[in-house]
Amino acid sequence: MKLLLELLAENTKIVLLFFSYYKYRKEKYKFKNIASSQFSNSFIFIQERKYRIMNESMLLLFLLLIVFVILYVPAIVKIPASPNLENVSFSSIIRGCAQRERGMAPRGSFNEEKEPSITIEENKVEYSGALNHLCCRMVIVDRKLEGWTINIYENWSGLGCRCMCYSEISARIENLPDGVYTVNVYESGINPDGSRMKEKLIISDLVTV
Repeated sequence: MKLLLELLAENTKIVLLFFSYYKYRKEKYKFKNIASSQFSNSFIFIQERKYRIMNESMLLLFLLLIVFVILYVPAIVKIPASPNLENVSFSSIIRGCAQRERGMAPRGSFNEEKEPSITIEENKVEYSGALNHLCCRMVIVDRKLEGWTINIYENWSGLGCRCMCYSEISARIENLPDGVYTVNVYESGINPDGSRMKEKLIISDLVTV
């Protein structure tokens, strides 16, 4: 807090110096228009020298401010370092016909879809969802951890067959170090017609472990 107050004081000095310089420039041109005597010219010379020194002081203050921001602001804000993810574990569970390619469903296998959700329990982050989709489709769930960002991917494959079935998808990441994480879940892979699927964000959330 003390450093921030000092920084505010320095900024106030800069503003006052800038205002004084502006006022001088205004007076300088006024004097040039009305003063013709040697005394007036001498006065303008003294004023110019005075404000030249002031300009150099302003430049020095700006340089000091830049050094302060580079050296001390990160310490004040306490920017967190990247977490240690060596002991983090990942697991996923697929229930339904998306467990394997060419998976087929018995007649009337529709079920109620569940909206994608992200939950947190102690040091665990869990993603879950359920959907009806074309038969003969398979999904593999993968993840990518980068610092404080967790990306989970539903990678779909297989050409769709002419029937519908139901699958539940879940993934769990455990042993996460304490901190605030951004969790993103994407759908990617191959479309039912065999074309490349455009990566789509299913859900995103900010969680605290």
